[in-house]
Amino acid sequence: MDNYGQVLWLPICAGLTAIGVLFSVLVWRRRGAPSGLRIFSWSLLPMGVYLIGVLPVIVPFGIRLVTWVTDAVFSLTAWIGVALLALAVLVWIVSGRLLSRRSAAVEGDGDTDAVTSRSSGKEVTAGSSSTPAKDAKAKTSAAKDKSADDDGMGDIEDILKRRGIT
Repeated sequence: MDNYGQVLWLPICAGLTAIGVLFSVLVWRRRGAPSGLRIFSWSLLPMGVYLIGVLPVIVPFGIRLVTWVTDAVFSLTAWIGVALLALAVLVWIVSGRLLSRRSAAVEGDGDTDAVTSRSSGKEVTAGSSSTPAKDAKAKTSAAKDKSADDDGMGDIEDILKRRGIT
């Protein structure tokens, strides 16, 4: 940056720093020292950037960034690109959910306690029949066994029978 640019930016950076310091004093009085010190630290940045000499790098970058954002906001192709990126993220999320469901279904197929019948949608326990009459008969016989054993061993025996252990 030439000397003309340095002379132009000196009052701007000094003014921003002075306004920030005044604002930090007001915040210090209202909210306390931590908030005031935080604003004070931010207010020192413009003058520090000017004195280091980084301003010639930051200003063109800021101008190019603002130009790019305004061009992107008013460009149809940019919005189509944003829509495609959003669609890609959505497809990624949906595929992850589908993969997790598939892995849960594969893990569930290895379990022999409950196998879902795909044709009827009913749950059929392993070792029992699929007709309602036989299911009712099995439940009544299990109820009789439970009443015979008052010490709770009937429940354990039912579990062992369902697992195929006798």
